[in-house]
Amino acid sequence: AGWYTDIPWTYGLLRRAERISVVTECCYQWRQRAGSSITRTRDDRHFDVFTQWQRVWDDFESVTDQGVRVALFNHMVWHLLLVIGNTERVDPKKRREFFRRTSGLYRRYHPGPDAWHPAEGVTGLKQRLLAARAYLGYEALRQVYRLAQRLKHTDVSGRDSAAEPAPDGPAQRTEAALPTPTRVTGP
Repeated sequence: AGWYTDIPWTYGLLRRAERISVVTECCYQWRQRAGSSITRTRDDRHFDVFTQWQRVWDDFESVTDQGVRVALFNHMVWHLLLVIGNTERVDPKKRREFFRRTSGLYRRYHPGPDAWHPAEGVTGLKQRLLAARAYLGYEALRQVYRLAQRLKHTDVSGRDSAAEPAPDGPAQRTEAALPTPTRVTGP
């Protein structure tokens, strides 16, 4: 029960599958009604993500394949950074606690320096800040990013150019792009 229940369900299903096939057609479409998506709701239930990821790790406890554990770790780190990086999910007053818990899972399940290395660029910097439990550094990085985005969208006159629709449609602004894939080494 709770939010993010798709995480242990999906990984549990993949772990138990005898075979996996790929279908090239789109078989799933995610639709969101305005105001009804958990990804756009500020709520303490986003902390459920930690319980769900712990369930996955408990389920994978007997899995010794380093490649599987690295892939799982990589996706967990990407996902937790996505949740904390979304200003619409975690209450600013609870961000430090969310970061602390993210850092705890990072440190607990890190597959080791020979198997996993932080990504390049800003994504890697965020991963290093998690490893160091450096919340203030992470928050400073977020603020610098947000300031840079505001400056990028402000024209010479000081107006917010992103607030005005583009000639071909509404302006689109996002806080974070998908992360750079992490380099994986090992067997």
